[in-house]
Amino acid sequence: MSGNFSPKKEVRGEVMVPITIVQTGDHESAYELAVPAECSVKNLKARVEAECQGLLKADALEFRQLEEEPPLADSHVYHFTNGDLVIMNVRASAAQVEAPNVQALKNELKKKKGCSIQ
Repeated sequence: MSGNFSPKKEVRGEVMVPITIVQTGDHESAYELAVPAECSVKNLKARVEAECQGLLKADALEFRQLEEEPPLADSHVYHFTNGDLVIMNVRASAAQVEAPNVQALKNELKKKKGCSIQ
């Protein structure tokens, strides 16, 4: 048994601060996150993707100082304080998803035994 254990020792972790991310554009929304006081744009994108459970993809996110300015580089490092606001935009995907032909799918299901459409 080691004598190094002390219940008073503290484990130092990241200092987290609460911020608000305002999503601008067609689908405006706001997200409240706890992030490290020093956080790169790339790290922030990953945290937003995780917070949104993958619904927003990190590579489609853009962060800006002002709405009119170009997006910040992934290497840019924010120095956050409690309650900071961040402007985020979500780029539309270049690849358009084709709507499925619902009637063709229904016809396929009718051909299979035991399948029913409700």
